[in-house]
Amino acid sequence: MKMEWPNYKHFSPIVIQDIAADDTELMAEVIKEFIKCIPIYLGELDAAIREQDFSQIKFVAHKLKGSSRFIGAEALASLLQQMEISADQPTEVHNIPGYLAQVHLVIPPLLEEVNEFYGVLTR
Repeated sequence: MKMEWPNYKHFSPIVIQDIAADDTELMAEVIKEFIKCIPIYLGELDAAIREQDFSQIKFVAHKLKGSSRFIGAEALASLLQQMEISADQPTEVHNIPGYLAQVHLVIPPLLEEVNEFYGVLTR
């Protein structure tokens, strides 16, 4: 039986619920891991962009895209996919800083919602 969750704008609890097979403890673990990894991945992404290391940009964007899709954060995943594609195409690398700026705008409200949802799961 599917549980009712608050509606969130930046991610989908139903995606996590489906992956976790309705196990709320596993859902909480997934969320906790996402919250923990975001600053690490963003730091890696910022460093790779500063160094213009396009293979590392592609690698980190891919990791963060997967984590984002795992929680149903499709807007973030879409930006990261565009960054990943741009890092692989020399004529498109000029777009990467703009994608990074958008990622930095999307992350705070996403983390706010994800942290709220974590609180709901761990009550």
